Amino acid sequence: TNVHAVRWDVTLRSGSSGSEIAYLDKALAATSYPVGKADSSFDYATLQAVYAFEKTHKLARDGVVTPAQMTLIAARPRPRPPKRSVKSFIDIDISRQVLFEVRKGRVFKTLPVSSGNEENYTVDGKTYKAHTPRGSFVIERKIPGWRVSRLGRLWYPSYFVGGYAIHGSTSVPTAPASHGCVRLPMYATRPFYNRTPIG
Repeated sequence: TNVHAVRWDVTLRSGSSGSEIAYLDKALAATSYPVGKADSSFDYATLQAVYAFEKTHKLARDGVVTPAQMTLIAARPRPRPPKRSVKSFIDIDISRQVLFEVRKGRVFKTLPVSSGNEENYTVDGKTYKAHTPRGSFVIERKIPGWRVSRLGRLWYPSYFVGGYAIHGSTSVPTAPASHGCVRLPMYATRPFYNRTPIG
């Protein structure tokens, strides 16, 4: 068994380092939250994985791992997949701002996202609402590398309806902030793109 005594005198946050971070990374990765390279540094990837855990379990989205939260991370199993008629699918939970990548009925990866913020924006003299479409879709097309659109740059976009894509971004806040696409952290995007075929 994997037994680890949680230190009640240590609170972890961005910039922290040491053996507790190595354990945090290991515990997150084991339950579906990708941390990039598991090491002893509380880096951007660890922070985004912590955000994903906090979002999934409806905790404060502050990226700070208190001893109590470390206990939760160590004890909680991977998330349960939403019920669908198929066994392998992508589920984007808009309310929690997370993406569940389900393979063979099991949550394989849980990723933090930022979707449309429902605010109006204007492009080329026309006003639109920053809304992420709801419903059931399939990946229609994919573009490797950077795609430059009139709304900005998209890293490895996977389009699921029209011009809406799941793509990497250098800005993935904990709340909705996009024009309607679904933003992923850069470190997690290319692996997601490679795992997710058209259709």
